[in-house]
Amino acid sequence: NAASAEGEKAVRARACSTVGGNTRSCAAPQADTAVRSASIGLAVLGSAVWFSTRAPTQTAAVIIVLGGSITEENLLSSQTRKRVETGVALFNAGAAPRIHFTGGRAGEGQPAPGDQMRALALSLGVPPAAASAENQSLSTLQNALMSRDILGPLADEPVMLVTDGFHLARAWASFRW
Repeated sequence: NAASAEGEKAVRARACSTVGGNTRSCAAPQADTAVRSASIGLAVLGSAVWFSTRAPTQTAAVIIVLGGSITEENLLSSQTRKRVETGVALFNAGAAPRIHFTGGRAGEGQPAPGDQMRALALSLGVPPAAASAENQSLSTLQNALMSRDILGPLADEPVMLVTDGFHLARAWASFRW
């Protein structure tokens, strides 16, 4: 039934996060009640509830690195660069064979954050064929919807999200497909 299929898709989403630019974690909420618990945990305990320095214990079809802020000069902020570095570290650790970057529109004639994130990942050694980018979104939900179109069948497989702790619950909810 539809509710069962939705629940199965919810379990597939994994979320990874960074704090202070140097810790990594992955969490896999198991059901809608886990989402509510996660939201409460983030509000009460902050992002520390999601973090550990252990490598991911499960693999995904694709790592999705969510865009963050850019500077006035249309460059990736240090926070966004750290998300990319975390995604690349997970990719290099074998967490997934593909990595995808999201990040909306830029000023006219400027590269979008998603494209800049992909370029940074390529400079860090990710093979071009393993990396893709979405560059039209303006919200976390649009990140998910537009990435789904780009990823095609991979979107129906387990995915791993990389973002910051304060963004984790919203990102996970948006990417439940």
